[in-house]
Amino acid sequence: SVFIGGISSSLFCSLDKLIVGLRLGSSSLSIYSIASLIASQINLFVSLLVQPSVHVFPRFRSGNSADDRLMRYANLSIVMGPALAVLSIALWPLASYVFWGNTHNHYAILDARQAVLLMCLIYGVYSCNCYGYYWSLSRGDYLKSSRIILTAGLTALILMAVVPLRYGIFGIIFCNAAYILTCLLTVYALNGRFAAV
Repeated sequence: SVFIGGISSSLFCSLDKLIVGLRLGSSSLSIYSIASLIASQINLFVSLLVQPSVHVFPRFRSGNSADDRLMRYANLSIVMGPALAVLSIALWPLASYVFWGNTHNHYAILDARQAVLLMCLIYGVYSCNCYGYYWSLSRGDYLKSSRIILTAGLTALILMAVVPLRYGIFGIIFCNAAYILTCLLTVYALNGRFAAV
């Protein structure tokens, strides 16, 4: 799962930018790349929060008094992504200064702001998959989690390749929402029926 999931992430991180560059040009590619860079920090932070739990999950069994603590931890990790998305949006002025401090084209800055806003919202929801992903790793459900990750990644790339150009950069960014499918991992983990999928 780690290997296949890594391949999926690497392909997506390369091919999505290739598609944006080919379909919309370098100007849109720069906006997309910066929006991805900012938003991806949300998922990275939540992943770092949840990763240590891989060693803890196997110790918990149904009916154990530790289950309540595990559920509180799960809730924290799930809420953290959307909370960081809101924080990233609130810190937009700082990002605007860092990336576009010398730009006087207000329309370009407005497009970039909206792109970052949309990408952060998508990644805020997408990062809710971290709990389920690391739960599945701890349980050895490698194949099932890999199928979900690959399906989500391929769906996003296909949508990006076919979305009508009239929707511009925002249409392509919205295609990233296909990765929210990976939140099924967390749904299965919380329901305790992942192994039955």
